[in-house]
Amino acid sequence: MQVSVTRAMISRLASRLTGLPNNGGNLRASYLDDAGSAVVLPGTHGAISTMKKPISEHFADLGAPLRNIVNSWGAVRPSDGAVFLRVWYDRKFKDEATGRTYRQLLHISSEHKVGYLERAEHIERVRQGAPGFMVIVHAADEIARPRKIKDYNPEVLVPIGELRDDLKGHEGEWWGECLPGISATGTVQSASSSKKGACADAPPNV
Repeated sequence: MQVSVTRAMISRLASRLTGLPNNGGNLRASYLDDAGSAVVLPGTHGAISTMKKPISEHFADLGAPLRNIVNSWGAVRPSDGAVFLRVWYDRKFKDEATGRTYRQLLHISSEHKVGYLERAEHIERVRQGAPGFMVIVHAADEIARPRKIKDYNPEVLVPIGELRDDLKGHEGEWWGECLPGISATGTVQSASSSKKGACADAPPNV
C-alpha cells in the first residue's frame, strides 16, 4: 500500500532528524512534487536526507562549473551557452503596472566586489540572447554584509525573461523577470520557450 506523505509531515519528520546519527551518511532521499506529496527516489526507500551538496557542486551538475567557487556568482554552460545565475530569494520586485515579478541580478553597489565583472559579463550574454536561469538562494542573515548562503533549491531553476535596468526606485540595477520554474534535473528549456508573466516561487524554497 502506498501512503501519500504531506508537506507538513515531511517538515515535522525532517526537523526530528536534524542532529540525529545518519547511519554513516546513508539517510535515504525523497522530494516533494508540485502537489506537495512526497515522491520516493528509486532505490532510496523513502527516508529523508537532511544533507545538501555545496552549491558549487550543483552548478557542476548543471554542466556549468563555477570559474571560482568562492567569488563566482554564476557560470556559463559550455555545451550550449546557457547562463546560470545565483540570486537572493528576498531581493525581488513586483511591477504593479505589468504584474511581472523580477529578481535582482546586479546591484551597482557591488561593483567593488570580485564577482561583479563576471556577473556583468553573464548578464550581457543573456541580453544577447543566451538562455538564462536563476538558482534561488536564501541568506543566513538578510541584513548581514557580506551575506552567507543558508540554503538553496537544487530542484528548480527559474528561467529569466525580460531584463530591466529601469525599474522604479532601482534605476541602474539589473533585474531579471521570473518565469515559471522548471526542473533542474530534467532537460533545461530555453528561456524564450517559457510563458512570461509568472514568478516561479514554487516549492520547495524557491
